[in-house]
This record gives sequence, C-alpha cells and structure tokens, in this order.
Amino acid sequence: MTLLEHHCDALAAAPLDALLALADRSFPVRLDAMLDAWFGYVKLHPFVKLLLHDASGDQRVAALVTQLHDRQRAADVALLREFAPHIPAPELEPLGETIRSSLAGLALWWMDHPGTARADVIAAMRRVVIGLAD
Repeated sequence: MTLLEHHCDALAAAPLDALLALADRSFPVRLDAMLDAWFGYVKLHPFVKLLLHDASGDQRVAALVTQLHDRQRAADVALLREFAPHIPAPELEPLGETIRSSLAGLALWWMDHPGTARADVIAAMRRVVIGLAD
C-alpha cells in the first residue's frame, strides 16, 4: 500500500512540478509540459494503471484512487480558474472531471496501444483541454 501511495503522490505531482517550472511561459507551453510529465510518468510506471482504474476490489486501494481523482480534479479546476476565468463557476467542477477522466481514459488506451507516439497522445489531450478552456 505504501508503494501505491508513493506513486499516487508522484503521479499527482509530476504535472504540477512541470507547471511551476515554467511559470513565466504561455498556457499552451505549460500545458504541453504538464501533459508530457504526466504521460511520461505513466509510461515509466505502467502499474499505475491500478490508480487510473481500480479493479482490485480492495477498499484501501479504492480509497486511494478516489483521493487521487479528487486531487487531480481539484488541480484541473484550479488551472481552469487561472487560464479560463470566463468559465462560469458551476461548470468548473464538471469540466475538471472531464479533464481528469479524459487523462485517465487516454492513458489506459495508450497502454493498450503502445505503438502510439507520446507526442500524439499529448497533442490529442491538448486539443481537449484547449477546447474546454475556450
């Protein structure tokens, strides 16, 4: 369980570290760096699949996955507040979930399609996020 907790923290932190490292850059540049960091972590640690979609039946794992999803959604909502302040407040939480679940779904799909280039996965996710932020 401790190993899963470590990877839960690391997976959540990877894109935020990239975001902070490029604080003076434009949103698209920062977004690409965040997506690259997140998908890079997933690529290096494919067993995080359990954190993206828990099918273990273990209540402790399920609670950890829920916690990760909550953290990721909150981070996505914070990004939308910063980069798309025109979005009405009632839409932020659902849009944050849309981004979070899209990331997880795309990562799971990518694991099943290892021949797909990371750059292509990042470009697809960028389109989703930019579209939501417009």
